[in-house]
Amino acid sequence: RNGTMQVTLKLNVIEARVWILSASGLSARDEKNNSSDPFVNFKGETDSKWHKTKVIKENLNPVWNHGPKTIPASNMLYFEVYDRDIIGKDDYLGKCEVPFANYISSITHHRSEPEWFQLNAGKVITLPLKQKDGSKQG
Repeated sequence: RNGTMQVTLKLNVIEARVWILSASGLSARDEKNNSSDPFVNFKGETDSKWHKTKVIKENLNPVWNHGPKTIPASNMLYFEVYDRDIIGKDDYLGKCEVPFANYISSITHHRSEPEWFQLNAGKVITLPLKQKDGSKQG
């Protein structure tokens, strides 16, 4: 089953401000209720720790509206989506690695279309850019 995740980034040379907004069409990993309890782990390549959204219970189309979280600028931004399990290890739903340089270029050229990135297992992530004042570019 395909799914999408929407994230907004504001970037400069020193730091990235990250908002994890929502996801749509995620895979169901909990057989009992045919759903998932999704959350997102994310960090920059030079971050010493992962940052985490809240868990949205029993939802394949979660809305986190998490952020902004300021993380150090680095070569790569990492996003991982999991299904929270109370017993045992959390179930992996997908990940995406976003090259930081792609967004510096996007800001410079004022591209207004969202960028789409393929997660494993057919999942997709989109990162629409916003300017420093929060308005959409374009």
